[in-house]
Amino acid sequence: MTKYTPVPLSFICVQPDDGKCHDAPPIVFLHGLTSFKSHWGDVPQEVANATKRKAYVIDARNHGDSEWCDEFNFDCNVEDLLHFMDYIGAKRATLVGHSMGGTTAIKTALRAPERVESIVVEDMSVKRLPQASCDILARYLRIISRAVQEVPSDVDESTAKNIIGKIFLDNSPYAKKSVKPVDHQGAYQLKRMSDSRFYHSFNAEVLIKAFDKKAEEVTSENTGEYCGPAAFIYGDKSPIQVGNDEEVIKRSFPNAVLMKIEEAGHEIHRDFSTEFKKSLVDFINTI
Repeated sequence: MTKYTPVPLSFICVQPDDGKCHDAPPIVFLHGLTSFKSHWGDVPQEVANATKRKAYVIDARNHGDSEWCDEFNFDCNVEDLLHFMDYIGAKRATLVGHSMGGTTAIKTALRAPERVESIVVEDMSVKRLPQASCDILARYLRIISRAVQEVPSDVDESTAKNIIGKIFLDNSPYAKKSVKPVDHQGAYQLKRMSDSRFYHSFNAEVLIKAFDKKAEEVTSENTGEYCGPAAFIYGDKSPIQVGNDEEVIKRSFPNAVLMKIEEAGHEIHRDFSTEFKKSLVDFINTI
């Protein structure tokens, strides 16, 4: 695996409300592509309360408040995560990742199993991203990028998000098939700059450039084996269809359990939050 220079990551630390925290490895939450740490909503706090563990919620490179740079691929995220764990003094951690964050958790567990207590992967398989998916993501990024550029400078943030959401829905076949209506207010994070215009909370230019490349340049093939506890939580209505990959998953994660959430799509932690939190807490409390 090629070595990449890690970047510092923005994060928030969440502790149980009652202040009672077990001496156990922390939980690290890893968001999906174009997302951000607050997209997890109340999940980290409720999981911290229920497990009595400290939780960290991070922004990936080129996302949110973390460093923006010219380099991006899924393997960079592994370097960043391990560097972050060193920074907070965590020898091991339980990794909870959605989509791209799930890929980061998978790759980290396979590359440095001694640093991972367990992983929970939300709606992502272990197979390398196919070229067709890279092409779809590049198109998605362009749609969102164009949508933000079309937002007038004299509207408030709520209106801006609704405008972006409408443009996205009008141009995205996947969004039209979404199991639940898209929450435009929670789906996008915007920044208003000195020119009064809104901008992305992610580095659109660098991400588009990354997904315009061949799939093997976006992410390396996963190799190795992780024999620790692993849970793959997936929606049976998601286009990713993780449930069909059980055999492939168990080659790399022989102790993996697959947890199906009925009627859920890709964003289980938002659309089926109660079911997701219960599955996550039940799994972590059995470790």
